[in-house]
Amino acid sequence: MGVRVYRGIDYTEACEVLKHQCYASEERKRFVSGLAANAVFGSGLYLVSDLLVAIEYAFCHAEASNQKAAVLRQDLTMRNPVLLQGREGEGILRTKALDWRYPYGCSSMLNSDAPRQEYILWSGNLIKEYLLAQGHDGIEYTLQDHFRYYVSYYPFEQVSNIELELSFDIEELQYKEEDAI
Repeated sequence: MGVRVYRGIDYTEACEVLKHQCYASEERKRFVSGLAANAVFGSGLYLVSDLLVAIEYAFCHAEASNQKAAVLRQDLTMRNPVLLQGREGEGILRTKALDWRYPYGCSSMLNSDAPRQEYILWSGNLIKEYLLAQGHDGIEYTLQDHFRYYVSYYPFEQVSNIELELSFDIEELQYKEEDAI
């Protein structure tokens, strides 16, 4: 399966990615607005099918690092992704991973008072481990007919032809939005 996908990041990271034709950073990040990007399906490269969503991510990453934003487009080829549909897909997959790892009962992590971020990290790694054991090499997660998230567990082999789609200065964008009000 080969598709054209996008990733919104800050401009400095984009320059490094273009230079080396690979990504180096993790998905987890806290943004200025208080939102967070979490690797809910474990460590991997998270990509989107929609350019506008990638622009929103780029804005958040650029705001957090106080620099320009960039959107990169690339080709993604996965041999055997697990296919998820709708909002319930994440929960169903998490339950399958838990049942696989703990067939005789729950993990103590489920009954602990661990912070939410710690639980997301733990359960995401469990999901990734489960999917890899089942022979999957990533995730294609359809949230709406025209919008998909992709998670590549082997980005060095699965991602190619990384190019700059666009870059922008978020301060100019914020100024234009204020003028429109």
